[in-house]
Amino acid sequence: MRFGLGLILALSMAGPCAAGIDWSKYDVPPPTKVIPLDQGARPNSISLARMGANLRDGEAWAEIWRICAHKPDRVLNWQAKDNQFSTDRELDALFRQELTNAGFNISGASTNLFESEAAPSDLEVGALITKLHVSECFYPLGGAEGRGPFQQMGAATMAVEWQIYSISEAKVVARITTEGGFKDKQTGQMLTPYVAQVFAENVRQLAMSPEFRQIVLSTPKPTPPLSAPTLRITLLRPVAPVPLNQGAKGVVLIRVGGGFGSGVLISPDGYILTNHHVAGGLRQVRVRWADRTEAVADVVRSDRARDVALLKVDIVKERPLPIRLTSVELGENVYAIGTPLDGALQNTVTRGIVSGTRIIEGRTFIQSDTPVTHGNSGGPLVDNNGAVVGLTDWGVDPAKGSTLNFFIPIGDALQALNVKPAS
Repeated sequence: MRFGLGLILALSMAGPCAAGIDWSKYDVPPPTKVIPLDQGARPNSISLARMGANLRDGEAWAEIWRICAHKPDRVLNWQAKDNQFSTDRELDALFRQELTNAGFNISGASTNLFESEAAPSDLEVGALITKLHVSECFYPLGGAEGRGPFQQMGAATMAVEWQIYSISEAKVVARITTEGGFKDKQTGQMLTPYVAQVFAENVRQLAMSPEFRQIVLSTPKPTPPLSAPTLRITLLRPVAPVPLNQGAKGVVLIRVGGGFGSGVLISPDGYILTNHHVAGGLRQVRVRWADRTEAVADVVRSDRARDVALLKVDIVKERPLPIRLTSVELGENVYAIGTPLDGALQNTVTRGIVSGTRIIEGRTFIQSDTPVTHGNSGGPLVDNNGAVVGLTDWGVDPAKGSTLNFFIPIGDALQALNVKPAS
């Protein structure tokens, strides 16, 4: 969001602090003391998915005093354009830290190619800020022309409506309201992030909510079986070359808790392939098409050992990519399609060559120098004709000077899920 930690006010400071404001009228309760979950508790994984605000346009939300005894030197009024939904990395970090300290299970980056696998979360948390007010006085302690360290005093209040969304049930299962305050005195050179501190207080109140704890500790619904009878679906065979600008439209972004991965549409019946570590532990996920419309997909099959999962959507927005079951050749040109690092980069295409076919821990992988990174997981590796030959799976950290990336052969992925062509 635009407010909060990104707000830095460059005010010209001069003169000593006078009698000061009566800060007693801004008294707030002491910070919430969080009782951690029982040591043996097995909480469901959760993530902070979205943040937003619902404040009136023109509402005064911050008052800044240059000299504590005077009236505010600056009043900040809320702008309706800031009532947008997004994420704030620093507030997300506070959310993770506070709930982790309380023993909750916060989902990591489930699409991380270069670290250990993290299970996707079924519970997403949305934070809607309904009230916000910050008052602060600060003045220089010394230094030429009023520059140098500042003494700050301030207080903040915030109310948050927390919306708890279950992916498996595809609905908001609870709305929990918290309201907290923060008051502090600090020496520094910039405006103390009171918004962050009062947000953290609201997170602590959420952590102590009996309703929230009941939801997080409830037994999740069973996930789909890892093996099932043969499933015959319509698969397109490579007949005519598919231009990359068309084939890329059949690659989706898959939302999983606070992270995302990629997937590829392989059938006009709505079947999508991805990695197990992206979506296999859930019953449903959200997928986003190339035109940015979204749909709910059922997780119909999954195989953890081969790290593949099969999804199903009811409405198909794009043409599926053809499947090539013949082996790739050393030195063959290949292209990876997916969403690296940021959702705004959906349908990114990178190019490389086949470096070889490797057997690693008893499983076959296509090795390639095709660049992939976080978010590419589950996306397709295609040949010069736009036919799928593999799925992005894992790689060696490029910080080690490596371009070693590994892809699951498409035939192995279908075999692990017991999926065969309809004809």
